[in-house]
Amino acid sequence: MPFNLKTNSYKSLSAKGITYQILFSFKQNSSKQVLKAVRKDTPTGVQQEVLLKIFLKEKDFYREEFESLAQVFSPYCVRLFGFESFGEKKALVLEYINGVSLSQLTENFSLSSKEIQYILSAIYKGLKDLNQGGLCHGDLSLDNVLIDEKAHIKLIDFGKANYEKGIQGTPPFMAPEVLQGTKPNFLSDLYSLGIIETLLYTACPLPSLRSRPTEDFESDNPLLSPDPSKRFFPYNKIEGEAFTKQDLASLVYKVKDLLASLESRRCETLKNPVTESPLFLFKKSLLWLAISAFAGLS
Repeated sequence: MPFNLKTNSYKSLSAKGITYQILFSFKQNSSKQVLKAVRKDTPTGVQQEVLLKIFLKEKDFYREEFESLAQVFSPYCVRLFGFESFGEKKALVLEYINGVSLSQLTENFSLSSKEIQYILSAIYKGLKDLNQGGLCHGDLSLDNVLIDEKAHIKLIDFGKANYEKGIQGTPPFMAPEVLQGTKPNFLSDLYSLGIIETLLYTACPLPSLRSRPTEDFESDNPLLSPDPSKRFFPYNKIEGEAFTKQDLASLVYKVKDLLASLESRRCETLKNPVTESPLFLFKKSLLWLAISAFAGLS
């Protein structure tokens, strides 16, 4: 079945007795497409919401990414369910998380100190689990941390730095040594966590972080030490049991409220596709008349 990037013309995909009913597209570019789907097993009738990451180019590292993700067993990292082939296209079947990114959350709400400590602690545990599996995240940022409607924290889009060459990451979350060409590792992930901590506590805009001298970081935050060997997580005594349901009730409310808002916007967009405003059409008609008049005079 042909894959159309501009329009989701296909409603379902099939592979080995399993049908994936496509719900909508999350991301798409020239090399990959990420879809939310319902996985239906024909023999058993079992259904499950999943995420399909479809590789549109044969040269993509789908085998390496599969092998990397298959090594991860952590409640703080997105799970890999399997691998599929749709004709010539390869796809990863991933856990679908009904949540929002940390970037979306911070754009819409302020967070309490208790909520921030909980989020940072969960991210750290996810990084530790990756490290124990011989991996690093390599691209930790606000966009790659998801929080679901039960306040569970999940790391996503990790592993690429473990098999691809070259500088990996998202400025300004990248550690200084990675920018200089060092391969990402657990200690560079800690630096990225320190940047996230700075943003959560200070609401400091990203551009200002780029201009701040790196030598200022060591005294402020051990995660941001310019010397990787001196980086450590200062909240390692905080365990999940320290956070009660009451502590997280506000975070759960914020995530649910934002999810409802995002779903409402998505439904509204589907019902009323974006069209050119009357003012834009009026200006465009004036421009067309001007062009026509100029053409007639020349």
